[in-house]
Amino acid sequence: MASGEELVTLSDDEFESLAILYGARTAFALKQHLVLVTGKTRFQQRLLENGSILPDDALLHLPLTVGLVFLSFCTLDTQCSTALEIAISQDDANCVDALLQEPFDPNAEGFRDFQFLSRAASANSVRSAKLLVEARAELSRPDADSGLAPLHHACVSGSVAITHWLIESGVDVARPAATERVPILPLELAIAGGNTEIARLLIQASASVNAVADRRLTPLGLACSVGQVGMARLLVEAGADVNYRHDCDTPLHAACTRGWLEVVRFLVEAGADKEVVGTEGPPLHAAITFGHTDTVRYLLEASASIEASPPIGRTPLVLACLVSQLDSVRLLTQHRACLDKADEGSFIPLHVACFMGDLEIVRALIQGRANLSIMADGVSAAEIAHSREFHDIASLLTDAARGSNERHTKRRRRIKGPP
Repeated sequence: MASGEELVTLSDDEFESLAILYGARTAFALKQHLVLVTGKTRFQQRLLENGSILPDDALLHLPLTVGLVFLSFCTLDTQCSTALEIAISQDDANCVDALLQEPFDPNAEGFRDFQFLSRAASANSVRSAKLLVEARAELSRPDADSGLAPLHHACVSGSVAITHWLIESGVDVARPAATERVPILPLELAIAGGNTEIARLLIQASASVNAVADRRLTPLGLACSVGQVGMARLLVEAGADVNYRHDCDTPLHAACTRGWLEVVRFLVEAGADKEVVGTEGPPLHAAITFGHTDTVRYLLEASASIEASPPIGRTPLVLACLVSQLDSVRLLTQHRACLDKADEGSFIPLHVACFMGDLEIVRALIQGRANLSIMADGVSAAEIAHSREFHDIASLLTDAARGSNERHTKRRRRIKGPP
């Protein structure tokens, strides 16, 4: 019902100021002024002249008297939701504007349980996003299903332009996604997707390079775990601590566990501690455990401790024998690892290889001149092989021992000389 109340009166000069601000003497310019007066968005306003609705692009000539009607939101059905989703995905600003004129609540869930602003963020549709926010879409409202807010969607999809716009619009770059499983920060999403430019924008907006949303890797640790050397460099340049660990493992452990050699090289050159103990022991142990031979080689060349025993007590060579990593055994042997050193559990490399039944590792240790007669808890390597019924290994040890004895005898004869 019309109230007949006079809401606002504008002089010609005042209306001209609006025209300068909004580009022309149009209904659009008047509606934008009425937003400030009434608190209603232009999508909910209808201007009437002689009973006819004025479109937003209608030119207004003073003097003029217009009526104003406010519309409530329409119910958003599947057809309209789909049309709006398509228009947003294509960043069809004219179509989005027309659909919002229905008007719809911009914070209503689409039929796929997403926020329309989230759809715009995923599609990098900046013009559509601006229209949605003009219609009072909430900048940080999460989707009901995923718990991701628009900024999170932008970080996942690599939408640089809309990320920049969202940050300029004041979104909280430190707000984690409210997912069912674990909270996750925008910077973590950008790192996981390898979106370096978005990560740079977030860091410039004061996203912490050492913050974590739960008991997991730091941002640098995450970048290293997925092999993003460029991202790792960006984070370190922004002040990330190469040795900081939120739970247990450092970034170097993460890179060694997955065998990202270039990341490992970068971290070591950046001052990462090569001896700090993590879940799998020191970084060298992690590389050995997961069979990353190139990483093992680099760490040895970078002077990682070859005899270090972490709290679990295994030396690198014992560990390599235990997990049957022949190439690592050869590398450790070449770098003069002690072949006969027992670890804290009294395990000797040759005995471990015999217990595991690894013929080629036993052969490599023999070629490296392992002591074949050394005992562990009163048991020889050959006895272990026999008890485990690894007859090929037992034969190899017997032949090697015989050859060793023969060589030893010949040397003694040469030393003694003729009678």
